[in-house]
Amino acid sequence: MNLCVNCKQGTCFLSSKEDYEASDTGVYIFEYVDKFIEDIGAQNVVQVVTDNASNNMAVAAKDQEA
Repeated sequence: MNLCVNCKQGTCFLSSKEDYEASDTGVYIFEYVDKFIEDIGAQNVVQVVTDNASNNMAVAAKDQEA
């Protein structure tokens, strides 16, 4: 997984994580992304963009609950 931030100044790489065994679950992905949202500050996050894999859709649903 790669996390990047896009803004007026351009794109900034934040983090990359390679964990094939656990990374397929929506909960694992949610916790990884949520940590960075907390670090950056939720007030600074407008949108989280993913592909439409089912595990990412689970993250989107969980994010809307949070």
